[in-house]
Amino acid sequence: MPTDIGPTTMFYRIDVMEEAGLPTDREEVAAEINTWDAYYEAAKTIKAETGKPIADTPKLVFNALRDQQELQYFNEDNELIMEDTVKEAYDYTTKMIEEKLIGQNALWTPEWGTAMAEGSYATLPGAPGWMVANVKGNAPDASGLWDISSIPEGAGNWGGGSFLTIPAESEHPEEAYKFISWLTAPEQQLKSFEIAGLFPSTPDVYENEEFLATTDEYFNGAPTAKIFAEAAQAVKEVYMGSNYAIVDTELETALTNVAVDGADPQGEWDAAIERINSQLERQ
Repeated sequence: MPTDIGPTTMFYRIDVMEEAGLPTDREEVAAEINTWDAYYEAAKTIKAETGKPIADTPKLVFNALRDQQELQYFNEDNELIMEDTVKEAYDYTTKMIEEKLIGQNALWTPEWGTAMAEGSYATLPGAPGWMVANVKGNAPDASGLWDISSIPEGAGNWGGGSFLTIPAESEHPEEAYKFISWLTAPEQQLKSFEIAGLFPSTPDVYENEEFLATTDEYFNGAPTAKIFAEAAQAVKEVYMGSNYAIVDTELETALTNVAVDGADPQGEWDAAIERINSQLERQ
């Protein structure tokens, strides 16, 4: 039974956007940076005016593009499909890396958290609801400097969310079912969102007046529930497949090598595909 999902939006630093001469109002940001071409142009402006990258983490930009696609790494026959939308997302990301419009810090590292606190970059594209807690935890003194807007060209679902299940070996399956039914009910999902930013998987919650009235002063009073609900309703169904993590890990390695070591993007792509195929043959 699903506990939460990860509809993606775009978190941004008000002070960096203002310094670059770009809009800071969330609706104006959404209107001006509404395509990935516009995101690229904004990145060039931010770099020229502030010296800062538009995003700090290559993987986050890649994820944002990838998660908007109906076909990602595999089709429903579990055939690897990489040369269309996935390659386009990779090429877009590596182009921005080479132009120094994206930083090189990896997700979840101390450097990533420090940059978030210091405002060393402008946006977190493809940020899901649970990223709220991460931003607050890494940048507790930046209240009012971060805001949330929609992501260019739609939304995705990062990570697919979480779920609870009962193993066949359970000695108390009925009691377990009653418990997880209670835990995943709309009332508890609403509380999880309020406490930890875990976005509800139950669509009924999206129409709850208390839920829709939720705002977050840390994010400049943003109507977080409404923003994430609109993103959730725009998410396309995606087939991931059992070997999704193999592909994703190798592409992250390729992006890291381009960002940190200055490696050739096409060479890293080719090497990643070779490693992926080698691992899939052993499955």
